Order: sequence, then C-alpha cells, then structure tokens
Amino acid sequence: MIDRRTAPYAALLLRAVVGALFILHIYRKFFITGIDTWWESLAHSGYPKVVIIYVLVAEFSAAVALPLGLWTRWVSLLALPLIAGAAHFWLVRKGFWFSDAGAEFLLDLRPRQRVFECAE
Repeated sequence: MIDRRTAPYAALLLRAVVGALFILHIYRKFFITGIDTWWESLAHSGYPKVVIIYVLVAEFSAAVALPLGLWTRWVSLLALPLIAGAAHFWLVRKGFWFSDAGAEFLLDLRPRQRVFECAE
C-alpha cells in the first residue's frame, strides 16, 4: 500500500537523484571531455547527427525538468529511448554485469523511470 503522506517525498527524492545523474552527464560532456570530443566519438561510432542532437536535447531536458518536477511524465518518455540506447550501447560492448562496466545499471533505470510516469 502506498502511504500518501510520504509518497510525494519519495517521488521528489527519485526525481532529484535521476536528475542529478543527467546533470552529471551534461557536465561531463561540456566541461570534462568536451562537447567536440564527445560529438566526434559518437559520429565515429556511426551515429547520425540527428541521434547526437537528440541525446543532447533529452539529457538537457531531463537535467532541468526532472529535479524541478516539470513535465516529469513527458520528459521521462523523451529520455526513455536515450536510456534504452545507452543500455544497448554498453550491453553490446561490455556485456551485462555492472562490475565489468556493463549495462546492468542502465537497465535498472527503466523501472525508476516508470515511477515518474505513474507518479503524476
């Protein structure tokens, strides 16, 4: 049974944590590796320009909107293909287990995102 007194705090905590992950990804792209290096890496891997732009838009939208609680359902749906694509990217290259830098963690993000979709 869901406790209606604490459920909003759980949703807030979940939004803050997942939003922080997206903020860290944006920070890494712009300030640590550099956007040009990141862009060239994905282009070299064979991703079309539209996919690379989508990744930036989805990550930025999730980084801004999720922690603030704005349009959580729609932003989660926008970020869903991004998370699935990242899981597939690492699953193909590293395997499943997170300890081997695999896709286990990314596959875990989908159930958490489902909470966002149901929370509103």
